[in-house]
Amino acid sequence: MRKADLVSRWARMDPASRREVQAWLLGQGSRPQCVARTDEGRYDLRGFSFSGTYVVGDPNVTLGPLWESLDLRAALLDELRLFGTRLKNCLLEGASCRGWRLWGVSVEDCGFGRADLSSASLGSGDWAGGGSEWKRVDFRGARFDNARFGAAAIDSCRFGRLVKVVFEGCSITGSVFMGPLSDVIIDGRRAKPELSADFSDSIFCNSQIIGYSLQRAILPQQNDLRLLRDYPGVVRASLDALSNPTTPLAERAAKILSWLVKSPGAEDSDWCFDISSFGADSHDPLPAFLDELFSRSQSRRIG
Repeated sequence: MRKADLVSRWARMDPASRREVQAWLLGQGSRPQCVARTDEGRYDLRGFSFSGTYVVGDPNVTLGPLWESLDLRAALLDELRLFGTRLKNCLLEGASCRGWRLWGVSVEDCGFGRADLSSASLGSGDWAGGGSEWKRVDFRGARFDNARFGAAAIDSCRFGRLVKVVFEGCSITGSVFMGPLSDVIIDGRRAKPELSADFSDSIFCNSQIIGYSLQRAILPQQNDLRLLRDYPGVVRASLDALSNPTTPLAERAAKILSWLVKSPGAEDSDWCFDISSFGADSHDPLPAFLDELFSRSQSRRIG
């Protein structure tokens, strides 16, 4: 069935029945009889649509609604605010989830293939004693433009191509990243959470992992990828070497390093990045300048 047909069937439904379905999803009622199961055993909510911004759960109650075994493929779920909501064994492939805001949400064994999660906040730090959790979730094919994972626990998840995504303060374990990572920041500087993920099939493009120990990370074999162990000390040593920059190139390098020194990670944390992203174009000498500077600083620290 086409996406348009899935959406239009709800418009043909009796308005009272549709309101009952919406109330059920919002945690304000029981499952209505009009919701049948698919052949796969999930409740058939394909193409369901919320019109406007809705709150799922109660900001004043820790435990929110349970969405279990729901088929929400091609559903229109933009701008939902979810508090303490639990999603288990749900399909949201091709769903529109733009602008989601999550507090204390847990998502397990769900699929978001081809879903649109643009501008979503997929974990907003500590709420009611805990953050949001993602376990065994397949995100391959999902769109994340300008999305943010904040202080979330991400375990055994799969990611495909990512563009303009920020992971801030997240623990990332047993997860796999495949395809290009463009303008992606994985930032653990504030808390140095755990990271044990496989990036071997990814390509870094203006992307970085900073503030984590990367001993248990599998990085791609990429010619311009650099890994600085215990990076805060390396950066400080490099900046000291540029204490009196005498060329425009040195001034540009010092400006970049000054930004890193202002908000450093733990002394034993690492920094992984594609060095070519520091250049304005392929002829820019800044990446090679930084490469040599970091190499000298590391050699001096080892020596």
